[in-house]
Amino acid sequence: MNAACLHRRRGLTLVELLVVIAVVALLVALLLPAVQGAREAARRTQCGNNLRQLGLALLAHESSFGALPCGGAKAGHQLSWHAVILPRIEQRPLFDRIDWQTTGGYPVNRPLSRDNAVATFFCPTNPSDTWRGTWGTSLEGGVHCYTQHYNGVAGPVGTNPATGAAYPHLSSSALHPECSVGGSIQNGERGGFARGGVLFVDSQVPIAAIRDGASNTLAIGERPLGETSWLAGTSHSVPWPCDAAAFKNLLHPINHVIPADAVPIAGGNSRPFGSRHPGGAQFVLCDGAVRFFADTTELSLLHALASRAGRESAPLP
Repeated sequence: MNAACLHRRRGLTLVELLVVIAVVALLVALLLPAVQGAREAARRTQCGNNLRQLGLALLAHESSFGALPCGGAKAGHQLSWHAVILPRIEQRPLFDRIDWQTTGGYPVNRPLSRDNAVATFFCPTNPSDTWRGTWGTSLEGGVHCYTQHYNGVAGPVGTNPATGAAYPHLSSSALHPECSVGGSIQNGERGGFARGGVLFVDSQVPIAAIRDGASNTLAIGERPLGETSWLAGTSHSVPWPCDAAAFKNLLHPINHVIPADAVPIAGGNSRPFGSRHPGGAQFVLCDGAVRFFADTTELSLLHALASRAGRESAPLP
């Protein structure tokens, strides 16, 4: 027999196997961030598309009714601008199931948000476990209601540098005396309600009233956490009239971290805008354009953009 036929093929040695494993691990380590980055880019694009749809829905409502929708009603049905624009985002059947005539507040309609998720209200970068409300007052039959990650911009809190006057703001107790210090509402003022933006308590803002320009005024911004149902407007329920649920005051920088020792409820209406996207958050302007603002964006610029008629100089970056 030919000796060549008896030669056995040599396998990989242990050293060669370890080298192969190391090369594969290195390739995975190099490619994984790129894959994750591509996925996040796709999620951020989808989030931007959601915001664009919401911005166009606001404009369509203004075209039909002469004003942008109410940010949230303080009485009656207490529902949100999210609920108002449902027909504009292909959710007419859900809109028709809402009891708009109730005087019993948001809880009357709360079951709808327990059973109906509206995908346009969710940032896809957020994990699915954040698609449910986080507060006990969003419970319906023991189940948290579906929430939303896009809040209306009620307006800035602070002093307007162009005029030296305070930005328009209404204390919670001005609407509900029980929110005052020592009143019957345990959680008090909650930071009050800014009114210098376009979506705030009982707002009815026409485009013509946005004197700083629709392209220079924020309408909706991201928030990484949804406290309660997408249906809730100015409060979680009738016993909580001091809350802004569908909109927030712009007081803090983007993704601002509130100190752990701060009273959690003290500034509930001014919880910061932000997102789970790396480095910042997206907003839609009153002309329907979507912009990404970095965490490092100057607060003075954000305040100016949150104001509809403050006459500040606020060139977009």
